[in-house]
Amino acid sequence: MTNETTFENVNLLDRVFNVGLGWGRVTDIYFVAFKGISHFTVQFASGKVNYLPSGVVSTGCGVAVNQTLFWDEVKIVAPVKPIPVPPKDTLVRVNNDRLRYTTGQSKNGEIETYDHGANSKTSNGIASYWKNWEVVE
Repeated sequence: MTNETTFENVNLLDRVFNVGLGWGRVTDIYFVAFKGISHFTVQFASGKVNYLPSGVVSTGCGVAVNQTLFWDEVKIVAPVKPIPVPPKDTLVRVNNDRLRYTTGQSKNGEIETYDHGANSKTSNGIASYWKNWEVVE
């Protein structure tokens, strides 16, 4: 047995998973002589959808490009909204006491600031990262 991620060998009544529609079953398979499967139909609770052997929706006009059909359930984990990064040289207060200028960059949820009161024009390239910060008005 091989690990397959596409559907060249799909069979009638195979159970498949669509990331937006959930579980469904293959109800029809359409072949092209000497080439194999051209497309197949899956019945979901919300209706039927045609797919190419690649797992991409068969639109008839070639617009869909991303695989949405899989052999097993796909878990999607929503990313955390990134923190807004103040523009370069914005004055911020870090750790409730130090004033620093931002580099306009962030990493792992922390903003980057120039060290020792420097800004983009006076910095020697040394920077620090901070979780606790606020823009100084």
